[in-house]
Order: sequence, then structure tokens, then C-alpha cells
Amino acid sequence: MTCPDESQLAAFGQRLLTPEAAAQIELHFNGCSDCRRVVAGLVAAQTGTASMTMPTAATPGDPPVPVLETGRRLGRYMVLERLGSG
Repeated sequence: MTCPDESQLAAFGQRLLTPEAAAQIELHFNGCSDCRRVVAGLVAAQTGTASMTMPTAATPGDPPVPVLETGRRLGRYMVLERLGSG
């Protein structure tokens, strides 16, 4: 499976996917730490948490992802600025 697009990863992080679609992305997470980090970063940014646990399909031993600071890279993305928090 190729990496899910940004909208699919965001929907996963917000728990908006069907159980079947979520299961497919979780399977993908087993071999893709970049996608796990992107989702963890999106969730952390949305919730304003300083750290969080990884999604349920994370590999044991993966560190929690901190709040995203300016200049931080997430896979192919770079944080340019904080747009807000909720």
C-alpha cells in the first residue's frame, strides 16, 4: 500500500474513517513510521498536548511525539508557523 494522502491521515487522526478504512491505515502504519509520526503530530497539534501516545498500531518502543515547534519536520512536511490551537 502506498502512503495515504493527507486527508486520509487527518480523517484517521480525527476518527472519521469507517472501521474498514481505519484498519487499512493501521496495517500501513505497521511498516511506515513516517505516517505514524504525521498522524501523531496532527493529533498533538489539534489537541494542544505536549506529548501523546502513538496510534494503536504503533511499534512498541516508538517515542511519543511532542508539540510541533517551528522548523520541525514530519515526513515530507515542515512546520512553518503555529496557526492556532483549540
